[in-house]
Amino acid sequence: MKKFVVLILWSIVLSGLSGCFNSIPTEFLETQLSGEASKVSLLTRSDGQNGAWTQKTETDEFDGKSVMSYVLGDKDGSKLFVWTHKASDSQISLHNGDNHICTKLNKIQYVRTIFYPEAKEFRWAFDLSTTKKQLDLRTSDIYPQKLEFLKRLESQDAVSIRTEDTCGTVITMKFNIKGSPHIVVSPESGQ
Repeated sequence: MKKFVVLILWSIVLSGLSGCFNSIPTEFLETQLSGEASKVSLLTRSDGQNGAWTQKTETDEFDGKSVMSYVLGDKDGSKLFVWTHKASDSQISLHNGDNHICTKLNKIQYVRTIFYPEAKEFRWAFDLSTTKKQLDLRTSDIYPQKLEFLKRLESQDAVSIRTEDTCGTVITMKFNIKGSPHIVVSPESGQ
């Protein structure tokens, strides 16, 4: 029930944002993450490099302002990115370089990761985009999964990611993730 309330609050906060990110409060969500109180923060910083991450801000007269942080992988066309748009939830997406990711009836693809130096394997549920070229971390029904992924992006140095589609195409990529994207998860102080 608590997770559902957090999702509703997250949607209300993001849907009420104006087109200017400078008006977004730095701390805009509190939730439970692995049994500890946590905050998701949108960092205010200029476009450019933050460690391995590149931040880019774009403004569109119809869609407003969006912020994207990304890292490029070791395979051609591989890209891991986190983006935030004024009218939607923040999204974690992956391009694995495949021009057509095969899928059967459901559009869920399971992605395996090993974050370093932690060196533990995790499986994540991603949704296949309508273009079938991008995977988006599934967050509609399992929101804590996104928080866990963001926490690892912030705290680890590298990640190996393996995708396998229903046509049997297996792609393994490695990303340097030192630094952080423009969104971070951190424990509440005083906990």
